[in-house]
Amino acid sequence: MRLLSLEEVLLSRAEAYAMTGKYQEAINDLNIYFENRIIDYNLATHSLTKDKIYAFYSGRVADPENYLNKYNSSSLLPLGEADMSGELQRAILLNILDIRRAEFLYEGIRYFDILRWNIPAHHITSTGGREMLNPDDPRRIIQLPEATAIAKLSPNHRPVNQNAVRSVVRIPDESEFAPQPIVEP
Repeated sequence: MRLLSLEEVLLSRAEAYAMTGKYQEAINDLNIYFENRIIDYNLATHSLTKDKIYAFYSGRVADPENYLNKYNSSSLLPLGEADMSGELQRAILLNILDIRRAEFLYEGIRYFDILRWNIPAHHITSTGGREMLNPDDPRRIIQLPEATAIAKLSPNHRPVNQNAVRSVVRIPDESEFAPQPIVEP
């Protein structure tokens, strides 16, 4: 059974602060996180500020194709206000989501961020191709196992062509255990 970690609680609270407009409290939580995760962290020189976060994420915040702008704009503050609160909110949320992506790698928590924030998911198909699953794609929903039919539950709707994204499990031979070069996508 998986328990909540301090990092998960701290980052969730920072996200809640950002959603309620308490930006400094969110940034304080992020600084606490970094203070405990980064060796030789010095709050005087390394601390996050509103200006640093916005400067780093300003390009993604302004992009109309960014998932926060494209799929979540109704739940966020509007962009273009004089106090830049909508832009700052998005920048802090992007920062938190980037940290969560790295912190919870291989823990299965990213899936819930993907669903909650309508983040497009990129998959590699069994033939080596790439496919993006947008928020409205029914393949993003976890399929109920066949055993649930006993309880008269119907499976989640799937598109007719399910072959586009499918995991292939095979046992590798010994030659595949040799170190392979890293290829950037």
